[in-house]
Amino acid sequence: MALVMYDLDGTLLDTAGEITDAVNRTLTLYDQPAVDEAQVRTWIGHGTAWLMKQAWHTTERIPAPAWDEVMNHFTRHYIETVGTTSQLYPFVRETLHKVKKKGIKQAVITNKEQQFTEPLLKQHGLADFFNLIISGDTLAVKKPNPQVIHYCLNTLRESSDSSLFVGDSEIDVATAKSAGVLCWAVPYGYNAGHDIRLANPDRLIEDIREVPDFLIKIMAI
Repeated sequence: MALVMYDLDGTLLDTAGEITDAVNRTLTLYDQPAVDEAQVRTWIGHGTAWLMKQAWHTTERIPAPAWDEVMNHFTRHYIETVGTTSQLYPFVRETLHKVKKKGIKQAVITNKEQQFTEPLLKQHGLADFFNLIISGDTLAVKKPNPQVIHYCLNTLRESSDSSLFVGDSEIDVATAKSAGVLCWAVPYGYNAGHDIRLANPDRLIEDIREVPDFLIKIMAI
């Protein structure tokens, strides 16, 4: 393996709390009832616009005003909350360090927009681990379109058969499989509240510390 790609929310970081905070600050401006974090966890993965629409339609008491206005408020609130309460999942920092030390390239591929992705990674001291960061608005398409992985492979000059994708959702599995890339999944992420095993990843791992162990074995062969 020469490249490991990771999803962000639900794979490397638990971000549901701070996203919920931003959503509820926005809903409050319109006298809409708050949503709870459990609901928000089922909406993470498609990007912030889709998530905010789910929250609005779940609590809707009034017709939505101009949607650009709602999203402007959400963006302002999420910029305020991003990186404030999110936490690394177990063994993330150690794993990224081990993989980088082995000289293996690493990338993040997320549907979260760049203006949130970059400060989140910097806040947690993760940005320097990655050779490439692909956000939800980096390209004209995003996951589950396999072009995001093809773009990553082409940019880093690696092949699909020497790359691994690690994610937490059906979207991640579908993206990797469409791109012809091996896909592992963690069981602790969001995935719309569904069991990730139903998405048939190539392997289900307890946490991402299994990644460097696997790479070490491969490199020793």
